[in-house]
Amino acid sequence: MKIYRKIYELRNKERLESVEIIKDGKRIYYSYNYQILKDNKWRISVRWDNFQKKPHVDSFDENGNLQSSSSTREKSLKEVLELIDIFGKNIVSMDITKL
Repeated sequence: MKIYRKIYELRNKERLESVEIIKDGKRIYYSYNYQILKDNKWRISVRWDNFQKKPHVDSFDENGNLQSSSSTREKSLKEVLELIDIFGKNIVSMDITKL
């Protein structure tokens, strides 16, 4: 089993933290955390993960408090990076379960 963790610096005051666990060549767990810098602290804004093998997306307010959690389809790192690239900070106010 291998654990891969990487932080992708995006636009000004934005980043994506990626954690993937690979077992026997298959991704068994992922968590992609879109974060925004506020008051010199990185605060999670959106998280895609498959905790307990159920893909879902969580949205957080500007202080990092959970606002909503919804089922979604599995997402790859590439898909999440593309969504963030297209929608940027607006992704927080969107119905991202449909993307």
